[in-house]
Amino acid sequence: MFSIKYLDDFEYSKISKNIYSTFYVECKEVAYPDNQWTDFPVAVLSMWCENIISKSNISIYNKFELFFMDGPFSIECERNADKLIMKFINTRKKGKTHDENIVSYYNVVNEIYEASVGLIKKLEKTEFKPINDMDKLKGLVKKWMCFKVV
Repeated sequence: MFSIKYLDDFEYSKISKNIYSTFYVECKEVAYPDNQWTDFPVAVLSMWCENIISKSNISIYNKFELFFMDGPFSIECERNADKLIMKFINTRKKGKTHDENIVSYYNVVNEIYEASVGLIKKLEKTEFKPINDMDKLKGLVKKWMCFKVV
C-alpha cells in the first residue's frame, strides 16, 4: 500500500509564495524519505500529477520518476499494466535504491489525486495567498479526470 502524508504544519514564504510542510510517502509501512521530511507539497504534487498524466495515455507499460523538490530523493516507477515497481532512490548514495516495492498502479494514481484534492481544500481555508503553483495544481486535478487515470 502506498500513501502520501503531509501535516498541517504549513509555513508560507511571502517572498517566494511557496508552502513548506512535513511531506513524505509511506509504502508498505516504511516512510520515505522519512516521517519528518519537509518539502514543498504543492510543487511536488504538481510535478507528480504532470508525470502521471503525461504517461497515462501512452501505454500500460512505461517508466516515470516522482521527484521531491528538497533533497536528493526520488521514486523511479516502472508501470507494467496494473502493477507499479517503485524504487526509492537517494542520489547522495550514487543512485542506490533505498527500498523497492511492487504496488498497485491505481492505488498510487488515486493517492496522488486524493492528496492533491485534499491539499487544495486545506490550503484554500488558510490566509496564505497567493500560493505558487496552486493554480497549476488545480488545473492538473481538473485535467486528471479527462485522462481517466483515477
